[in-house]
Amino acid sequence: MPYEIERTTLEPEQTAAITVTCPWAEISQQIGPIFGEVMAYLGPIGAIAGDAKAFGRYTAAGDQVVLQAGFTVHTPIAGHGRVQPGTLPGGDAVVTIHEGSYETVPEAYEAMQAWLTERHLAGAASMWEYYLTPPDVQPPRTMIVWPLASTPVTA
Repeated sequence: MPYEIERTTLEPEQTAAITVTCPWAEISQQIGPIFGEVMAYLGPIGAIAGDAKAFGRYTAAGDQVVLQAGFTVHTPIAGHGRVQPGTLPGGDAVVTIHEGSYETVPEAYEAMQAWLTERHLAGAASMWEYYLTPPDVQPPRTMIVWPLASTPVTA
């Protein structure tokens, strides 16, 4: 699938999320229940607006991943239990849209890595995805956000 990859400047976004460490293969089993738990907290306190975005943020930790999943919020939250306030950082990043199965999202990361390499740029250690459609809508649409590392790659 061809990807349109764009460089952009992000504004920081407040979040309500749960962070877990798990094997990469368990992301799909972890993320759904996490979204449910975060929504159960946000709904009663009215901290989620109609334009809130579901997200999953990923940081490699050897053969595991630190997964932070939840929703963007417009009102600061206090947090409770596993649901804690956080921020998706602002700054320079590259973004693309993946349309299709979650199993084929790695193709988008490969295209982004090639784009970065061609321009002598490097992605940061942590990236995230915004899930633009509910999981039951076909085909799913996912926006992938890969912040740029602060030090460019030298040729």
